[in-house]
Amino acid sequence: MVRPLFVSSIVVLASAFSLTVRGQEPATATAVGPSTVWDKVYTEAQATRGKEAYTAECSACHADDLGGSGYAPALKGDEFAFTWNDKTVGDFFERIRRLMPPDNPGSLTPDKYRDIITFILQENKYPAGDRELASESATLKQIKITAPPK
Repeated sequence: MVRPLFVSSIVVLASAFSLTVRGQEPATATAVGPSTVWDKVYTEAQATRGKEAYTAECSACHADDLGGSGYAPALKGDEFAFTWNDKTVGDFFERIRRLMPPDNPGSLTPDKYRDIITFILQENKYPAGDRELASESATLKQIKITAPPK
């Protein structure tokens, strides 16, 4: 014979487990903000500003067409896709902020680095939208760079 106290304890534990799991569901189902670069994470105006900044600050090493030259890697095409696939825009932002330009790393404003990134995203055929890309690292870390959806 099963004791009533034992059965009621199991019911209470099962209910608590159920509430915990249900309580966690909405947090993952309602993620805030875009999750990949395919979610239109920048504007055309940003990419235009980014092109100007890229030309002034980056093209001497990475080439006008973003194809890279000598020691500077390509920022477009297969090389870019291979290097940055499944990393975040935040990872990319932090790397270029920390290392670029090579003769004066970290010398640009966060907004200028961000705009350069939007130009690079545009040149890699990621779509523009109607909201500007943020320059806060925490927000950028939530946006993955991924291959085109299939």
